[in-house]
Amino acid sequence: MKNKQELQQNRAKLITDAKAIIAGAEAAKRDLNEDEQKQVDGWLADSDKLRDEIAEIDKRDDRLRKIETAEAEFRAVTGTGAAAVERTGGERALEQTDEEKELRTAWGRYLKGEARALEAGSDAAGGFTVAPQQISTELIRNVDDENFVRGLARKFTVTNAESLGAPTLTKPAAAQWTSELAIGSEDSTMAFKKRELRPHPLGAFIKLSTKLIRQAMIDPVALVNREFATLFGTGEEIGYMTGNGNLKPLGIFTASANGISTGRDVSTDNSTTEVTQDNLIRVKYTLKAQYWAGAVWVLHPDVLSLVARLKDGEGRPLVNIDRNTLLGFPIKVSGNAPNTFTAAQYMAILGNFNRGYWIVDALTFRLQRLDELYAATNETGFIGRLETDGAPVIEEAFVRSILAP
Repeated sequence: MKNKQELQQNRAKLITDAKAIIAGAEAAKRDLNEDEQKQVDGWLADSDKLRDEIAEIDKRDDRLRKIETAEAEFRAVTGTGAAAVERTGGERALEQTDEEKELRTAWGRYLKGEARALEAGSDAAGGFTVAPQQISTELIRNVDDENFVRGLARKFTVTNAESLGAPTLTKPAAAQWTSELAIGSEDSTMAFKKRELRPHPLGAFIKLSTKLIRQAMIDPVALVNREFATLFGTGEEIGYMTGNGNLKPLGIFTASANGISTGRDVSTDNSTTEVTQDNLIRVKYTLKAQYWAGAVWVLHPDVLSLVARLKDGEGRPLVNIDRNTLLGFPIKVSGNAPNTFTAAQYMAILGNFNRGYWIVDALTFRLQRLDELYAATNETGFIGRLETDGAPVIEEAFVRSILAP
């Protein structure tokens, strides 16, 4: 296929040749003969076709420029893309290379139905593709923004294995005071066990207007990523809050011998319907001081509203609204945390996620495009899938406030 410059050169030659024949006839003071007329008409017709081809190239280039401009504006607002710094903290800046830019542009063209170069495992239903790694990475960063637990916890990626195993140690009893020649009693509490985190599938599905995809001023990549970031972020957070560990993460508000047991629950000073200042103080000092650096509170907005109205002995609010802290620790608010004010229900948790909660991801995020399935409604479907798991691995890094039974 010829490029725009070659088409322009060919069209210029056709017009020049036609003008030369007309000029020759005018110099001879005669009309064009039949053969000359047919030749000129043919060249002019070919010139019109080339003009239309050039116009189509201009439209395509203009559309791509609009996509790139919208993408640049999107990156400027969200902080994603070139030279963006991951929000998980303390990690390197991700510079977008020329190769990544080319892949991103090609991926955007694929979503608009203009290219199929990135297809893998295409099927008759409309095509299946594995997203470029740059797109997958951006989705995970967006999910970090939507889901604070992912940003706080320790994260691992399994590549060639199906799960991540880690040994756990039950601590031995304290050393004993003894005599010079004695060694004390043999310890019977120290033991090793194994914890396994196995990534489980998490999926989301959205439909977009095909016309919107074709004509949108917004980069379809950014649009799909933004929607999936919200869907996946919410799905993961629900698991990290209240998941039961059955084909999903084990949540911090789920009492479990495999995660945080009821031995880490504090109900003293609470009533069956309200949490108190004294209870929260007990929670704070139940958490070992070694975990204080990096510890945060997690609670539902309804619970925070109640706690924010609590006053200390001098009438000062328990919550420092300006610093967003409670008893000196940062506050993380989640609409997926418990908020049922009845007996034996969880109210809040104080914990160090970086030391006590692990998240394990599978290597790839997959995006499936469904072109034909929703053709009757002029829509295109997108199915996103990833595999992840999470669980508390050190229960003493967490303490929960629970209402009185």
